[in-house]
Amino acid sequence: MLFLKNGVDVFGKQIELLILDDKIFKVGEKILESEIEEFKKENSDKNLKIIDLNGKLVMPGVIDIHTHMRE
Repeated sequence: MLFLKNGVDVFGKQIELLILDDKIFKVGEKILESEIEEFKKENSDKNLKIIDLNGKLVMPGVIDIHTHMRE
C-alpha cells in the first residue's frame, strides 16, 4: 500500500492518492486520516508506505509517448 500526499495536479490543486497492488484505489484533494485507517484495516496484510510529495507535480496515468519513428 502506498499513500502519496501533498502533491499538486496539472491544474494547481492539491492531490493525494492511495495505491494498492499497483492500482490507484482513491484520488482526492485531501484524503482523511479516517479513510486511511479504514483502508489499512481492509488490507491489514499489506504495509503502508507514506510519501510526502511536498508540492511536486502528480499526473496519474500519464505515460511518456515520445517516440522516434525511423524507416
